[in-house]
Amino acid sequence: MYKLYYQPGWSSMAPHFLLAEMGVEFQLKLVDVEAKEHKSPDFLKLNPTGRIPVLTDDSLALFESAAICLYVCDKEPKTHMMPEVGTVERAKCYQWLAYLNSTVQTEMDMLFYPNNHTTDATSAPAIAERQEQRLMAMFEILDNELAQQNYLQQNYLVGDKMTVCDCFLLMLVMWGHEEFKVSPLTMPNLSRFFKNIIQKQSVQAVCEVEQLDLNDYVV
Repeated sequence: MYKLYYQPGWSSMAPHFLLAEMGVEFQLKLVDVEAKEHKSPDFLKLNPTGRIPVLTDDSLALFESAAICLYVCDKEPKTHMMPEVGTVERAKCYQWLAYLNSTVQTEMDMLFYPNNHTTDATSAPAIAERQEQRLMAMFEILDNELAQQNYLQQNYLVGDKMTVCDCFLLMLVMWGHEEFKVSPLTMPNLSRFFKNIIQKQSVQAVCEVEQLDLNDYVV
């Protein structure tokens, strides 16, 4: 059985959303970060980077949110959280998953932890300010991708059904709403995407477990 090591509101959100939407059986293991459990010898055996999340499946221990999501999608193809192999939609799914994970999320790290990216502490506020500008431009790209096409509303990032990409986008939009001076949810298509996807029982169930009040994201 899958076991997801998680911390509410952290990068484990994307695989948590994914597993819940798939409807597969899985367990959750809360990692006590205040007690530095993620730096303990036992946890470091699962993930030598000491970061959350980790997914275990029998003898496998896997870290990095994107890797976890791709692994589960490969193991559960009947859930259709990735489009069919060889299709244009599959290629687009790879593209947006890479963009969300390796570009947007990485840039967010510089906003959230600017002191980690400079040896001059006085420059940290300027780094954070510039990062928010860069990130808003990235969210504008995502907002444009969700714009109405061929007179049809784009409720999801790839195709007309929820995919693994939407799990990542939902997580990042929620982070942006919490941390940015101007929420990405002020953008019309991202707002529509968010209002649509939070109607899903799987999303509501994850937010209940992680004690995230969806009313806090109303703009």
